[in-house]
Amino acid sequence: MRIFCFIDDLGAGGAQRQLVLLSAGFRKLGHQVEIGVHAEAHFYDSFLQDRGIPIHRITGVNKWQRIRQLRALLVDLSPDRVIAFLPTAALYAELAALTLPFRSWKLLVGERSANPLILTDRRRKVCCWAHLISDAVVANSNANLQMVQRVCPLLNRKKCHVIYNAVDDCLWNLPNKETFRQDGHFQVVIAASLQKAKNLDGLVAAVQQLSPAEREILRIQWFGNEIPDPLLEKGWFEKLQRRIDELGLTPIFSFHPATQDIPQHIARADAVALFSHWEGLPNAVCEAMFAGKVVMASRVSDVPLLLDDSRLLCDSRSPEEIAAVLRHVLSLSDRELMNIGQRNRERARVLFDSRTIIQAYLDV
Repeated sequence: MRIFCFIDDLGAGGAQRQLVLLSAGFRKLGHQVEIGVHAEAHFYDSFLQDRGIPIHRITGVNKWQRIRQLRALLVDLSPDRVIAFLPTAALYAELAALTLPFRSWKLLVGERSANPLILTDRRRKVCCWAHLISDAVVANSNANLQMVQRVCPLLNRKKCHVIYNAVDDCLWNLPNKETFRQDGHFQVVIAASLQKAKNLDGLVAAVQQLSPAEREILRIQWFGNEIPDPLLEKGWFEKLQRRIDELGLTPIFSFHPATQDIPQHIARADAVALFSHWEGLPNAVCEAMFAGKVVMASRVSDVPLLLDDSRLLCDSRSPEEIAAVLRHVLSLSDRELMNIGQRNRERARVLFDSRTIIQAYLDV
């Protein structure tokens, strides 16, 4: 089968990671796979090239040119199936499909974000209604699919599916951690882009509420690039860094760019955290569970269905609750941390097995 995968860009985002992993999985099973993008970002270029997956870049200067170029590319490639992730790429693919009434290929669009703006923002609503054109809609969480169906009640329920994220077991089958606080510090890793939704400001406020003894041992390493947001004032991250310094929390926080070596950093961590205001199904949580790590997270999307200990969950808008989660984890013994990590690993191997997820997409 010839499969064409389409997404905004090949940056370091979670949706990109999933589509790249799916593409590699399809290719490994013998399918002919090509990928297309309409924006510049090259984080996963070498990964795809190493696996013999061609990359097509659509370079139109406006959306109508990009849709026409995508339409022409699809006519030229004549795929059997098209998979489009993220709202803009999905909309382009759906409009291209609408203008090709005699197309032979089927279109699957992927919903990857349970952003509550989908319920109020006009553009996001348009993207949801465009799913009427697609042949299948796959969301990576029940919460996300419920939002889409609420916006577009005419969407045929039979073509709607929930398929969780796949985790690359070659990367995330890490050895069990048996000793914690090895250098006298409790190391927490956060793998998330630096944007308002990831709630760095709430985490800073929560850390401020910890006791001096708790702050003394806590270390938080944040891996992720800053994402420009037109709704935020310029320099918001720099202001937060100054706030961290003013509060005397600089020894606790360190910030690093997104990296393909994140499994190695998580392997050394005592716990992984993600206190976002909203998520689709965060790769950071799925992968950390698969790696056998303790995970602290906010109650977003399907995360409460994944983690079996309510003491590790919090309201993202309550620094008090975030502080309570941090305080609880800091108080756990090595044995308790190991047991939580092992339970996470066992659940993740069932929920996020890459072979099962890839086959689920092929079945759809």
